[in-house]
Amino acid sequence: ELGQKFRESHMELRLPQTKLLIAGIALLVGLSGVAGLVWIVKASHGASAITPDQKIVEADGTSYCGPRTLANLQHAYESELSDSDLYIGYAEQAEQEGFKSAASLFRALGSSELIHALHHRSVINACDGELPPHHTLTAGGRSTKENLRLALMSEVQQQYERDPALIQVARIEHSNAALRSFQLAQFAERTHLDFLGQLLVESQETSSSQTYRVCTVSGYISLQPEPANCVGGEYGTID
Repeated sequence: ELGQKFRESHMELRLPQTKLLIAGIALLVGLSGVAGLVWIVKASHGASAITPDQKIVEADGTSYCGPRTLANLQHAYESELSDSDLYIGYAEQAEQEGFKSAASLFRALGSSELIHALHHRSVINACDGELPPHHTLTAGGRSTKENLRLALMSEVQQQYERDPALIQVARIEHSNAALRSFQLAQFAERTHLDFLGQLLVESQETSSSQTYRVCTVSGYISLQPEPANCVGGEYGTID
């Protein structure tokens, strides 16, 4: 029965997978394609505030993790830490190239991903799971423009492929704390797509830094405080 439910949940991911294919094509055709991707992303988001159908589950103090969910948490924890490493490296590269606005965004993204990792870690610990070893990743010396494109492709994959699958399994295994952690990350990462797409379209080559606000609980990024979108937390500033 569990296997059947999991197969059914993956049937529901066909539309997001189609969006991922469209996004990949858009990235290959240049900046005009990126603009199209931004439109797709914004159209799929709808209103910025949390709506009832995407409402993040309330924390209820439970610490149960199903076996697949725990494995997913461990993988997501390491993935979020690695993403944070990469974004900090991208920020350093952008600073060297004089792209201060891109550097500001990458620092905000790195902070957001670290918040997600710490949230996943707390659930893993509560479920008596083992934390996987972490190996720090390096940015690789690519240009800032290349890093922006790679970051956007990664965020699209997370938003439309990885996160929905993690959420579905946590629901099936009734792992509420993990479900909340995955939902918080997915809700925040839609802002990653918005800001990366906007920066690519408008041009990353600016000399002035930008101040971003990052929700200390969910990692949601904004330019101005948005209390309705900072679930149970306050904003810290990154510039």
